[in-house]
Amino acid sequence: MGELLIDILGQEYLDGAADSRRLLVNLCAERGWHCLDATPAFQEAIRAGEPIYYAQDFHLDASGNQVLAQIVNDYIVENQLLPPH
Repeated sequence: MGELLIDILGQEYLDGAADSRRLLVNLCAERGWHCLDATPAFQEAIRAGEPIYYAQDFHLDASGNQVLAQIVNDYIVENQLLPPH
């Protein structure tokens, strides 16, 4: 999705952010930490035309928060992180 931000942030910044994301995802996997990477879900939402960020400040809007909440919920359920009732 960098193509949507390249004019605003520049290729060097986007490359650095992608490298940092990959390092963090790999570190989480190596250490067995529970880490969520919301990037694929956000990319999917953007491709579907959902405005997940406020245009002025790049914070998540209501739609973006809904996408993130669903990711967290799905992760908790899939990994059985809550005790049974």
